[in-house]
Parts: sequence; C-alpha cells; structure tokens
Amino acid sequence: SDYEGEHHSPRLAAFHELKSALADATDAACGLTCELIAALGAAQGLVDERFGTMLSEWEERMALERAAKEGARLEVAAAEEEWLCGQADSGAIEQRKVAFRNALDPRSLVPRPLRGFSETATGIAFDDANAVRKLTRGGLEMTRHRLRVGDVILAVDGERLKGRRPAEVMEALQRE
Repeated sequence: SDYEGEHHSPRLAAFHELKSALADATDAACGLTCELIAALGAAQGLVDERFGTMLSEWEERMALERAAKEGARLEVAAAEEEWLCGQADSGAIEQRKVAFRNALDPRSLVPRPLRGFSETATGIAFDDANAVRKLTRGGLEMTRHRLRVGDVILAVDGERLKGRRPAEVMEALQRE
C-alpha cells in the first residue's frame, strides 16, 4: 500500500520532505545545545530506518509481482507450445530444425563470437510466447534467412521449451 507499481507514492514524497527538513534543522542547529542536535540525529535515524523498511517491502512486492507475471507468461507460452507441437505433429504447420550460433563481436578487430544467448549475441529477439519478434540487422540469422519474424521456437537441441525462454534453455544445455 506504500507504493503502486513502479510509481512513487505520496508517502515516499513525504519521507523525502521529512528527511530534507531534518537535514535543514540539523544545519540550523549548529552551535545550539547538544540535546537538540542529539534529538535531530535520533529523528533522522528513525526516518532512515522506516524508509529502509518501506523500500524493502516495496522491492519484495515488486519481486513477487514479477514472479507472478513470469509464471503466467510461462503457463501461456507452454500451452501455446503444446498446441503448436500438436499442429506440427499432424502436419498442419511446417516444422523446421534450425541451427544457429552467436554473432561476431562488432567491437573486436579479429572475428570473435559474442558469449551468451542474448539478443545482441544471437541477433534474435523473442516475444513472451517464444516467437521471433525481431532479427537484428546484420545478425547471423538475418543473413542466413532460416528464421523469420513470427516463427515460434518449440525446442532447443531436441529439448522442448515448455514455456521457458530459449536463452534460458540454451544456457542450461551449455552448462551440462
């Protein structure tokens, strides 16, 4: 309730104003009694502690929201993949096997493949349903014309994705 999504709440703004006021009061307290300076320091500590707690609670809520969103995406992608595999098995849609590798590092003077399976490394961007969303201009896959925008990746090295992202499966297979 302290925060809504990624937007700052009025409570956050109020905490920032309070911290600023305490800092101003501390500056104005120079030369005043030790008790006043100690009281301002204690108030600043309490504000910092509460703000830290609020921030931690907000970060936890955001992590839970991201996990729920990814779980829902995974479920939808897995169901669509299952349907597409059934269509491919029945011959209703074309199924192709495509091998690809990482693009070359454009910053290197000698040919050196990029590491990992990011959009930059592969030249392929996927949407939430593991369909090819974009082929990077000059990327290996764009120049080979084996994948097209809209193609859906169902498996990597014969292992069905089951809704997982292609890069996640490729990285796991590489570790094995």
